[in-house]
Amino acid sequence: LFYNEDKGYYDLVSLDYKDVIISKSLSFRDLTVPLYFEIEHRVNKTFLISWNIGAKAYLPLSTETGDLLIAGTKRIDGQGQTIQVVDGFLNPTTVERSDLSFSVMANIGTDINIVKNRLFATIRAGYEHGLTNVVSTEACPVHSDYGELPLLYHTDSDIVCHSPLSDLTLKRQAVWFELGIKVKM
Repeated sequence: LFYNEDKGYYDLVSLDYKDVIISKSLSFRDLTVPLYFEIEHRVNKTFLISWNIGAKAYLPLSTETGDLLIAGTKRIDGQGQTIQVVDGFLNPTTVERSDLSFSVMANIGTDINIVKNRLFATIRAGYEHGLTNVVSTEACPVHSDYGELPLLYHTDSDIVCHSPLSDLTLKRQAVWFELGIKVKM
């Protein structure tokens, strides 16, 4: 039902949402303590192959959440309009970080001797896999007969039912490439 202000009563209307995207971002700042074992294999005077395996511990320093971004349209009886949403949630979510998180990592690469086995150019690739959760939030869905509702319709503006950060579990997982200079004493 939709309240028709011109007529002064509720009308039965068709209502649908299209291309709705709701997003909110997280950013972390952590202190990382790596512990690893590295081995080098000399190929010739110029090239070395090196690899390492180890673990990392992360201590959280800060967590920041970004702005709520919403895009899409709603159609009331075939007339489209941009969604206007209140910056807030019907069921808010609190983001709490784990006090300590752990991951395992491995790197492989090559070192190129530049100056007398003291200065090397290095090229590496690495992988990290989280063992423990960094963030875990509770689920707070709003349900209807049609499933979980991301938005509640309101005549003035739509209301976001729950944060995109609800029911979220994050573990670290990364692939990286390194290019740099290594100095050996």
